[in-house]
Amino acid sequence: MDDAGGGRRGARAAVSGKLWEVLAAWWAIPRQRERDLGGGVNLNLLVHRGNDQLVVRVYRPSLSPARLKDIQAVRDRLDDAGVPCSALVPARDGTRWAQVTGRLLEVERFIPRHAQRQSLDTPNGATPARMRGAASTARREPPDSSTQES
Repeated sequence: MDDAGGGRRGARAAVSGKLWEVLAAWWAIPRQRERDLGGGVNLNLLVHRGNDQLVVRVYRPSLSPARLKDIQAVRDRLDDAGVPCSALVPARDGTRWAQVTGRLLEVERFIPRHAQRQSLDTPNGATPARMRGAASTARREPPDSSTQES
């Protein structure tokens, strides 16, 4: 039994027919044999849409829309600063996330392991410097205890 956070955060999501309905309707991702990429907190599925490899991330029920918006804003800021990170794949209508069975989900591009390594092998630590630069311009506010994960 999965009880991250002493059970306060809810169990890790499981693949369901409802999940496939949402993926087909919002992202045009057909039902298929997926690969669970693992992860002790969220469900991370490797799926295909045409020739594209995508990751579907289904969060625990404790993650709020505000928290997900913040996570996505950080990814956007890192991407804008030139830090290699997976690109968010918006739904057909342009939304950046959806909800299924009380959980938030998002879709992003899959980055194969060899590509991850190559993108981090930059001369003179350019990637870490970009990360520090992006972080230094980030808005700093105290976390909202009602949405913070333990």
